[in-house]
Amino acid sequence: MFAKLARPRFLTDMQPLLPTQQAEALTDQTTLQAFTSVFAAFIERLPGDTWLRTAEMRRRFGVV
Repeated sequence: MFAKLARPRFLTDMQPLLPTQQAEALTDQTTLQAFTSVFAAFIERLPGDTWLRTAEMRRRFGVV
């Protein structure tokens, strides 16, 4: 998931899924807010060593 923040072009897959008004309102800030919500609600709950670097990556990308 952090790759989407590192390379914003990967975020273009979201725009076709949104209503036109929401797609047009998609900014770096709204993207970060959406990422943070999804990350907190789902990703952090996944078990496994894959998420060991989560704290480091959150700091790196400013995910609060």
